[in-house]
Amino acid sequence: MYAPPKCPWYKGTMERWFGIQNEKLLHELPGSTFSNIFDRGDYDPQKHAVISLAGILELVHTWIIDIYHQQKHRGVQDIPYRRWSDQIAEWQPNLPPSADELNVLTGCLERRRITNSGIELFNLYYNCAELSLIRLELSKGKKVGKVEKAQLKYDPSDLSVIRVFNPETRTIQLKHPPKFIQKHQIPKSSSFLTRRAGAQPTICETERI
Repeated sequence: MYAPPKCPWYKGTMERWFGIQNEKLLHELPGSTFSNIFDRGDYDPQKHAVISLAGILELVHTWIIDIYHQQKHRGVQDIPYRRWSDQIAEWQPNLPPSADELNVLTGCLERRRITNSGIELFNLYYNCAELSLIRLELSKGKKVGKVEKAQLKYDPSDLSVIRVFNPETRTIQLKHPPKFIQKHQIPKSSSFLTRRAGAQPTICETERI
């Protein structure tokens, strides 16, 4: 389902979820920006911000599992955890065989052209010999300069690895040396990134998964 920008009524369920999360958790934490300037008043979020990104992620996970899923939900007319437990007793979820494959499935999807320098993502370069084979495969039947972009997935919290889809062998995994990605762990905007890491393409280790 496609929801146009600035049209929250297209995704009422998700907007409701964001509202509950804000009301029950995030707006109770120090550093909250609140929903609007009237709720915020003279409160200075930057002055009171004391929770790290890792800390807020842990808080959100804990709140969802230990509080939200343990209370009666109007949408299902039951406690979510109890409903989940009853259902999986009869129908076991079809989970991926490994944590690595789960990371691929839940990763952020991007499309990038493969050049002689490899693949550029957030000003970081990933390259290996197999990328040239994928580039050749994507260029079949295409006009010069019209090569199809390759699909890749990445974890915003760990840019040391990206996974590129290979039509012939599923995916390949490209690793970037950790020393080059210290300032690229959580990309927020183009102004957040530096060009130090991406100045030269880096040859990366490749694994099939």
